[in-house]
Amino acid sequence: GAPALRVNLRARLAVLRDAVRPRAYPATAYDHVTRVAAVALDVPVALVSLVDDQGQFFHGLTGLLGEIAVCRSTPLSHSFCKHVVEQGAPLRIVDARVHPLVHDNPVIDELGVVGYLGVPLTTSDGHCLGSLCAITHEPRDWTPGDEAVLRDLSRIVLSDLELRAELSHVERQSTVTQPSRDAEGLPESAIDLLEQLHEGVAAIDRQWHLTFVNEVGARALEVDREQVHGRVLWECLPQVIGTPFERLLREAAVARQSLELEAQVQSTGRWFDVRVLPARHGLSVYFTDTTDRRRTIEALQLR
Repeated sequence: GAPALRVNLRARLAVLRDAVRPRAYPATAYDHVTRVAAVALDVPVALVSLVDDQGQFFHGLTGLLGEIAVCRSTPLSHSFCKHVVEQGAPLRIVDARVHPLVHDNPVIDELGVVGYLGVPLTTSDGHCLGSLCAITHEPRDWTPGDEAVLRDLSRIVLSDLELRAELSHVERQSTVTQPSRDAEGLPESAIDLLEQLHEGVAAIDRQWHLTFVNEVGARALEVDREQVHGRVLWECLPQVIGTPFERLLREAAVARQSLELEAQVQSTGRWFDVRVLPARHGLSVYFTDTTDRRRTIEALQLR
């Protein structure tokens, strides 16, 4: 029989499921990556598309409007990125309307997709999970420099996906082996992984005590981890009181739903992207200092 398509391979799908499994680590919105890609390549649309055997899912999205922007997904019949997964290699399309691989794809008419450049999101063990891509509405003769920009940005996405896949694996193993756990109930191996993340991670219990913050988070918040551990959040971070971040945390705690916000801490002038997820212990908070990224985008726009 015919060999199985790469998009249907069980091992690849297992890694993909681990990488986007929300219980282990929240599904990061890679919109910041696609915003930078869109500005750097001067394109109207950029996407982080993760591809399974049913469709593609946009975990990063800039420039799309309407229903697709809300659903953040399309069936495989509408996917260019599935070809990147199948080939495991970059795909350059100058004009989709005459390209033999995609000339009959519905998105050409429905979304005006004409130029396409996609680079694979391939893990260290060889599984291509999807593509970081740039899209134009007119023919585009892509350059090696364009591809290099996407390759560099793809590494940011890949490092995050691989860490979350590993953390999911650790969680599953811990239910079998019951490894030693710290005082907050997390496996030591999971704590080690949280320390490796490039964004801040904090845990807050139902009485608003700060029960965990990783080293990246402590540096971003300019706090001593030992001094703030176990203290009430509002006491050790008074600069948060009265800000959109306080409202975000309290709303997530009451509604028991995941919420996200990017805003500025007025006292420091720095911007943070914050995602809050309800957890068994209270709240899990994931945050990134986006000040430098915002300045980079502003500088590029002024060119």
